[in-house]
Amino acid sequence: MNTSPNKKLTIHEPAARPQVVRMDPHTPGAHHSAVRIFDDERPGAEAAQRQQAATTAAEQDRAANSAEQMHARQVAEAAEQTATAEAAVHQSAEWKAFMLAQENERRLKAAGLKS
Repeated sequence: MNTSPNKKLTIHEPAARPQVVRMDPHTPGAHHSAVRIFDDERPGAEAAQRQQAATTAAEQDRAANSAEQMHARQVAEAAEQTATAEAAVHQSAEWKAFMLAQENERRLKAAGLKS
């Protein structure tokens, strides 16, 4: 090391996260001094990937639960609408039957067959 007073000593601080460097034979023009940094080989990258996978799975679960709840609401609304429609048809049928009975009674009275 040069200790001359005119020379400054430069200290290089390590990167925020250490990176693994290895040879990449698939790089065009690669030779023995060619290196490439593979981010997926950093210490802790596997833990980060597991955390990301867990987060993604949790988001998918929430989305699935939300979709299931929406489907359940839609089924309940459809059942309510069906019940309302069936009640309306039944009421309509009862009304028609009542009106027919009234008409029959009126005809019978008109014919003098009923008092």
